[in-house]
Amino acid sequence: MLVKRITKVAVACCLCAVFLAGSAYAQFGMRQQAPTLGGLFNPVIGLGADYDMTTSKGEKMNFQMSIVGSDTINGKQGYWMDI
Repeated sequence: MLVKRITKVAVACCLCAVFLAGSAYAQFGMRQQAPTLGGLFNPVIGLGADYDMTTSKGEKMNFQMSIVGSDTINGKQGYWMDI
């Protein structure tokens, strides 16, 4: 009787862990790597650029990047970027 109860609890815990792991994994997005930008990063608020790239599968993509604001955090300058 006790073994059946322990087995049911163990199975229920395993199922909960599987469902929680799946939903947690989904929170991390599509796992795409951000493109590397050549040159130095000299952000100017209000400016941006258009980029064309080709994926490893041969698909062409276009994306825009612009600097929309800045903040100082712990004494270091940070920028808000819209992609």
